[in-house]
Parts: sequence; structure tokens; C-alpha cells
Amino acid sequence: MLERMTLENFRSWRGPVDIGLKPVTIIFGNNSSGKTALLDALLMLKQTAESADRKLSLAYTGHTDLGSFRDVIHGHNEDLELRLKLKWRPRERFTLSAPEETREVHAEAVEYEARWRQMGDVTLTYLGYASDPVTFSLKRGTEGGYEPKLQAKPIRLGTPRRGRPASAPSQFIPESCYALPRRVALDWPHLDLLEFTHQFELLMDRIHYLGPLRQFPRREFLWTGESPGQIGKDGTGAVEALIAVAREGQSRSKRSPRRPKDLLDSTREWLGQIGLAERLQVVQIDAGGRYYQIQLVAPGGRTPTLLPDVGFGVSQVLPVIIQLYFAPEGSILLFEQPEIHLHPSAASCLADLFLDVAHERNLQLIIESHSESLLTRLQRRIAEGEKPYATPDRIGLYFCRLRDGGSTIEPVTVNGFGQIENWPQSFFGDVLADVKAVAEAMARGRHESAR
Repeated sequence: MLERMTLENFRSWRGPVDIGLKPVTIIFGNNSSGKTALLDALLMLKQTAESADRKLSLAYTGHTDLGSFRDVIHGHNEDLELRLKLKWRPRERFTLSAPEETREVHAEAVEYEARWRQMGDVTLTYLGYASDPVTFSLKRGTEGGYEPKLQAKPIRLGTPRRGRPASAPSQFIPESCYALPRRVALDWPHLDLLEFTHQFELLMDRIHYLGPLRQFPRREFLWTGESPGQIGKDGTGAVEALIAVAREGQSRSKRSPRRPKDLLDSTREWLGQIGLAERLQVVQIDAGGRYYQIQLVAPGGRTPTLLPDVGFGVSQVLPVIIQLYFAPEGSILLFEQPEIHLHPSAASCLADLFLDVAHERNLQLIIESHSESLLTRLQRRIAEGEKPYATPDRIGLYFCRLRDGGSTIEPVTVNGFGQIENWPQSFFGDVLADVKAVAEAMARGRHESAR
């Protein structure tokens, strides 16, 4: 699970800003206040890790389009240094000692830090990893090489190279913005420092993103016969995943009519709980099994209706539900405006969806939202204290705003009774001012009609 993220000079975040992350973290704020940039920082690292170009300092396109270094550096000031830092806890503790060592060195958490600067090309100026027992960093020197620095608490470092001559800084060039050079395995053979690189890649693999602009609903879907590898940032693979599960369920039902609840069952269940559909079925419409339709029965209706013919919100929330069940257990899911095109009652039910599935599947959710209904339902669940994840220590709430050319973030404190103790100014607009204005207008109207 991601525990902390630090940004400095990233887009609107001048910083440094340090953000604590919970199993369910929801970020609110005005438009252009920096909310999306918090997710983009993670996506930039993910698409860089997935790039086929291992020498690439940063990848600006993929899961998100960030333009160029000039576009991501704060104020377009290319003289500034960009800094990103992450702290996370892997699903299992890992070993940092080399296989032949008798004394094992274990770690339960990892910190990663990288810094970049425009130096002709965009250049990685610092790469560092830290755990409880071991800290290792590479800092770029004036001659272009990287000076290594190692600290290992449980190990004596008097002869770390076992008689080997010290490597020159020019031999410690990182393989990417996160990958340590293989040279470290030669100079410190008693430590498996390359495990840090592996842990970073595992972290990036666990991150999945669903953006605010999702695929427009279609009447028919072509299925290639394969289950999608991922849902995709616009939810393209959501229906394909449903079709794949439906096909698998048909073949299994011939052998065993009773089977555990799967993706299709869960999607049906939550569409019903949210109040968007009483029934959902995947219907094959050709003999070859290549073309399918998604048919739904709206609440109170009787006739099955195709996806484009129901409310637009159904097609937009469908990828949200499917992503929650399709992503592997233990995943870190990023959502932008999951409540888009939903009425307030349905948006409220999303809070229950997030709390229940995050607990059931051990997910971490980082959500950007504008929904007051979502927040209110979270407050209610915290006050009731019945859901395992509905506690202040498992839900992190933040409010972003733009001030003096830079983004700021304020933790929203919710007590055990579900009350917000530090309600930010203009959190969801000035409701009291609107109510007061309506009352004054009514009073003026009565006064004028009485004359």
C-alpha cells in the first residue's frame, strides 16, 4: 500500500508537499486546483516504468498526456528541479541480502526518491531508495557520473567490495529513473540492492487508472475471444471483461450449475444497489460468438434495453464497478470523477461500493471527486461504525485549492461521529449564503407584493 507521496515543482505543486495516503483516499477541490496532478505524478512514473526505452528519464504520454518537461515543471520554469518521493509497504516483506549470505536482511517498507533537471536533455540528478535496514542513493556529480552512497545498519561495511577496487562514479549510471545500475551487484555482492528496482516495478504493476472520460456506450460489441489485460483509462475493456466472464460461466455451468459469485454477478448486484438496473445480461447475437449486446432492465421497467438507451450514467459507472472487481487483489486503483453523470443518490451509493470492495479485495483507492453526496455517505458510514473500512484511520480526505500561483492541500479531519472538524471554506460552494440569498429574495418579493 502507498503510504506517502511527496511532490516538489510538479505542475501546480510548488511544494514540497507531503501527502499521507490511506486505504481509501479521496481528494476534493475546485477546478484547476491540482487534484488531477496528484494522480498524474503516479501515472508519469508508471508509464515511464512501462516504456520500452529503458534510458528514458521520463515518459510524458501513455496513461496520461503530460506534454513535455516544460509542461510538468512548476511555472514552466526549466531552471527548477522536479522531485518525486514515494513510500509504500509491499504485500510481503522482502529480502535485501544476497542469496549466499547466511545473515538475512529483511525490509517491510520502501522509500523511493528521484529528482530531475533540464540539463540540455532532461537529466536524472538523484535516485535513492531507503528501507529500515538499508539506504542507497546515487547523486549526479559535475562530471556526469553518479556518486553512490550506502548505509546498511545490520551489516559491517568495512570491506564492502571484498577486495575489489572501487568503481568510478561514471560506472554508476542508473538504467532509468528508478532502475539501479547492475554495477551495484558487483561492488556490494553481500546485498541484493537490485531488489529495490524489482519492488518499484511491482508497485507500478499494481497501479490501475480509470479516467473521467469513458467510452461512449455502444449497441454491439465485437469480442476477439480473449479476456482483456486491463480495463484501460477510458474503460474500453470493461464490457470485454464482462463478455469473457459470461462465456466462461456458460462453459462452467454445463459442468457445475453452482459457482461462486464472479465479476458478472458482482456487477449486477451493485448496479441494483446503486439503483441503475434491476437486471443485466450479456447476449450473444451471432452464431460465431463474436458479437454481443449488453441488455439491462431499468428500475421499475420490464423490457430489456440496450446500453445506449438507458441513462448515460450507467455506461459511465459500469467501468468503475468492473475495475474494482477485475483488477487483481491488492491493487492500487486511481479514479477520476467516478460519480460523473450520476444523480446524487447513486453517487452516495458509490461510497458503499468503495468501502465494501476495498475491504473485500484488499484494494487501495485514490479518488478525485466533486461529489458532496459521496462525502456525506462516507460521514454517515463512519458515524454508524458498521463497515470495517469506515473509520477515520482508513479514510483520508483532502481539499485542494490554488493560491498565489501554487496548489495547496488541506487534510479534512473527520471524527468518529462522522463530523468534519475543520470544514474548508467554500468546500462545496457557499450553501449557507445561497439559502440566505433565497430567503432575502422571498422577503423582498412579499414586501413588494404587499405595497
